[in-house]
Amino acid sequence: MEPYFLQAQQEAIAQYRELLGTGKASSQITETIPAASQGRVDKLIVALNQQQWGTFDPNTQTVQVHPNAEPNDEELLDFAATQTILNGGIVYADESADMPDNTPLAAVFRY
Repeated sequence: MEPYFLQAQQEAIAQYRELLGTGKASSQITETIPAASQGRVDKLIVALNQQQWGTFDPNTQTVQVHPNAEPNDEELLDFAATQTILNGGIVYADESADMPDNTPLAAVFRY
């Protein structure tokens, strides 16, 4: 099972790299969080052992990112992963050093 999973993860990373810059993929948390909430993330790769604190306002679709946890913050990488799964997307977790573009997340949008 593990080789299949690793191959699928590598294919997701390759697809992300291929689509980056086309509007069909993003590593920007302020773009990915609203997309995950709206069910537009098909594949999400998140970095293991990283946290990104902030808030997401579903009414305005705005994300505020904070360097440290503040009152009423949530962990945004977990939020993106949960929303992606709830909306039928696939989530992969990878070591921080292996993440595309050295970012905490990478998303391939549905199109």
